[in-house]
Amino acid sequence: MKPLLLSVGLFVCPTLVMCQQPVPAALSLADAVALARQHNPAYRQTIHDRSPAAWGVRNAWSSLCSPA
Repeated sequence: MKPLLLSVGLFVCPTLVMCQQPVPAALSLADAVALARQHNPAYRQTIHDRSPAAWGVRNAWSSLCSPA
């Protein structure tokens, strides 16, 4: 069992190290905001859902304003 864990560790650890991206020591405000927007899943989901929500509003207004 121990050799199996050791072999898995030898393959996983370098992969984890390669996945990490270095962050510069001094970030401008624009860079920090861009980085946050790029890596924030809640923000990305909100941006993704904006267009269908806008179409839903348009459909609601058109059904409200149409003559019966």
